[in-house]
Amino acid sequence: MAVFKYASREVSRRSAQIMVPYIVEVTKARSVIDVGCGLGSWLLAYLENGLDIKGLDNCHVLTEDTLVDKAVVQVVNFEKGYPKLEKADLVNCLEVAEHIDPSAADGFLDFLVGLSDVIVFSAAFPGQGGFEHKNEQYPQYWRDRFAARGYVFLDAFRPVFWQNSEIALWYRQNMFLVVKKEIASRFAIPVWDGNVYILPEMYEAKIRKIEELKGKRLSRKLKKVFGFFR
Repeated sequence: MAVFKYASREVSRRSAQIMVPYIVEVTKARSVIDVGCGLGSWLLAYLENGLDIKGLDNCHVLTEDTLVDKAVVQVVNFEKGYPKLEKADLVNCLEVAEHIDPSAADGFLDFLVGLSDVIVFSAAFPGQGGFEHKNEQYPQYWRDRFAARGYVFLDAFRPVFWQNSEIALWYRQNMFLVVKKEIASRFAIPVWDGNVYILPEMYEAKIRKIEELKGKRLSRKLKKVFGFFR
């Protein structure tokens, strides 16, 4: 578990180092709230780029591995209620929404749009897999719910970072800039056309996993029938 946590942190940290300067350039943000900040990889990158930072997450993030001052991280249970906070220039919410029960998804989005007019958002696709994923959806699901709140999806990241192998697959594939419709014209970025793309590496990883599972099932069947593999 410790090795997995370390590897995940390093991947997230490197992804943030590469992407945050671009995000800051595009949004001109001076303050950010990271909803689901984890150990603080993205918060640290925003801090290093001059932004005022605040993070929200469950209590498990407050460990010796936390990368930012623990004073900037507030403990929240996203399915039981939300704190009242001052709005920020930017909300960062990456690979968090899939952890929220579908019955609480609308309340979660209400919370996000209440924090900022500009949101960097990503959520796991169906079949992506992960720890305690409850609501994996294609981006249209989230786009439609944000649209009901007056926000549009801008395809800001995939054209720029799609082939950058230093960035985690799920960020390269899943991230959008979600902005209030009234201010969308400020950004020289096209509205997402609704097309869904799967990274070849993501597809190949799933194929390998399927083949691995097939092999394990076959081994179990052979063992049961012939009593070989001991």
